[in-house]
Amino acid sequence: MRTPPEDLTEEQVAAAVSRHWSITAATIGYAPLGFGSHHWLLSDDPLAAGIGTNQDVWVITHGEPKANNTMMTAEGPVLVDWDTVALAAPARTCG
Repeated sequence: MRTPPEDLTEEQVAAAVSRHWSITAATIGYAPLGFGSHHWLLSDDPLAAGIGTNQDVWVITHGEPKANNTMMTAEGPVLVDWDTVALAAPARTCG
């Protein structure tokens, strides 16, 4: 969704994240990424305030970088099962 929901504030999102994941957000911002869902970027690092705000920068992201989507090769681990590949802001690739 390109716009945040009218009935949910950034403060409410930060409170829910803090309550469920014990993260106190130093920065919070709505990310107008689209794709049919609302996205917020939160960080407990005040230096991360600019992450995800430049929508001109997109990278390929796997979508599900977890243990059962990896395979060990002679060169090291690689991601497999790329059926959820997408273009996203660089922060999306941080898992």
